[in-house]
Amino acid sequence: MPEPPRRKRFQMHLSTAIVMMFVAGVLIWLNTRPRQLETWMQRHYSVPFVRYGWPMDAAQTVVGVDLRLQIEFRKSDEITAGYTMAILDFIIGLLILFSVYLLCEWLIRHRAARKAP
Repeated sequence: MPEPPRRKRFQMHLSTAIVMMFVAGVLIWLNTRPRQLETWMQRHYSVPFVRYGWPMDAAQTVVGVDLRLQIEFRKSDEITAGYTMAILDFIIGLLILFSVYLLCEWLIRHRAARKAP
């Protein structure tokens, strides 16, 4: 009896890909939503800023308040980014996605092995 063909590398099931898409969407949402609104004292002014990123603070944006209109606005030219923290966020995101891939594929193989006679 001839040997069955070897499996291709990096093959995944469709259900694994769908679960990974949802996990990637959650990771993107966590990294782009404003995490904290804090104030920082700078030369007699209280400067509020918002932090972005998960689990590390990868960027922060200064938020100003227009006292006449009572609205907040973002000074987009004053974004400071922590590249080291952004790289750590990226690596942690990849580790989470890889863990989800391994878990889903293991569950699928485990279930298929149980059903086999």
